[in-house]
Amino acid sequence: MNNWLIRFSMGLPCRPQDRKEIQETLPELFYRDERERFNRPTVAFPIFWGELDTEVLSEWGRSCEVIGSEIKPTKNGDVCPVCTKRKTSIDENDCFNLEIAGGINRKSSVPAFMQLVTRNRKTKVKTPIKDVYFTDRFLLADAGEAGAGGAGGGYDHIIKYLESLAVEKEAKFTVHIPSWPSKSAIQKEREDCLSSAQKILKNLIEKNYTNVQFSQLPQKPVFHDRLYLVRGSDSQINGVFGPSLNGLDSQDIALMGEIENKELLDNIDRLLSGRNG
Repeated sequence: MNNWLIRFSMGLPCRPQDRKEIQETLPELFYRDERERFNRPTVAFPIFWGELDTEVLSEWGRSCEVIGSEIKPTKNGDVCPVCTKRKTSIDENDCFNLEIAGGINRKSSVPAFMQLVTRNRKTKVKTPIKDVYFTDRFLLADAGEAGAGGAGGGYDHIIKYLESLAVEKEAKFTVHIPSWPSKSAIQKEREDCLSSAQKILKNLIEKNYTNVQFSQLPQKPVFHDRLYLVRGSDSQINGVFGPSLNGLDSQDIALMGEIENKELLDNIDRLLSGRNG
């Protein structure tokens, strides 16, 4: 029998190792939709002399809050696993601003992503924009894994992204691109040259923004995630995360959202600038 089961049955407090065991064996208890689905008294081991309410067990397991590598007892209020501070509201949208787009028989993720970029720019960025950062290593791909999928492609979406940022055509700004580019499957099949792809992309951006400059991000660290960041006139970085721009035209499901944590943005800023310390 699991240790946490004995402690729970005896009314003892939940310890960090107890919560870890529950998460490994009963992860559904920590997701609201799954708890509602299974929230009914359930016959358990004879040690309970009766039935076990899954909601009660869920509350017990969630009485430990995971913060980084530490686990501390919680007090009043719900705890969001992706927030740095405790929330008193049960509205999950208050904890993390995530959006989902795409899917079979639904329109592509292009409108949703561009609207997200526009909203972030209007509320978080002080114009004029001085720097634009891309961390997507597939930025030089002109199409996603599913093909172009529509009228546009990867390069066209980069221009749409800059338009969503409301960058003026004659504005002086710098586009920072990854120094660790990768070929997409289509590019590998065509045996594309990434140097040539970079020239094509730069020429397209220069055609639309005559005073743009280019810079490469530091060789290390390499970003795995796709971050789309801008530095405003106040020198502050803000932005969003999401899928590769080359695949936005497909019906693939895409998860995206704003990066809202100031400490996280400061850390990213240091990494983008090559200041790893």
